[in-house]
Amino acid sequence: MRRLGIPPRIITLFAALAAVCLTFPACAPIAGEVARAVDNSDGATLTYAHQGLAFDPGLTPAVGVIVRAEGGNLQLLEVPDGATCTVTTTRLDCRLGTVTATTTVGLSGRAIVANATWRRAGSSAVYLTFARP
Repeated sequence: MRRLGIPPRIITLFAALAAVCLTFPACAPIAGEVARAVDNSDGATLTYAHQGLAFDPGLTPAVGVIVRAEGGNLQLLEVPDGATCTVTTTRLDCRLGTVTATTTVGLSGRAIVANATWRRAGSSAVYLTFARP
């Protein structure tokens, strides 16, 4: 994130603001704009899938993929092979490792706000994207 000139603590603040605002309908447009401003994807995507979150690495493998989500009444429905996931009723942390094809984390809950971070082989750049419908 530093290569964009944005300090990590500012990105964390914007992400937290987006998460809080998405729980209030009047803030949803603001949160969407904040998420778009902070998003730093290189072509990989995170989308809301039927009962889960789907991470698509794009054309090349994504390394060290971490999917995080916050929401209400979260329940982990399915853990992808090789992944390590922890969940509480309000938070999900799922470490997928290296992802070469679309991978789905089975999850249910309400007002879910999610993001994914990853790197590419041979690079120290860290990418971030927020889940899209």
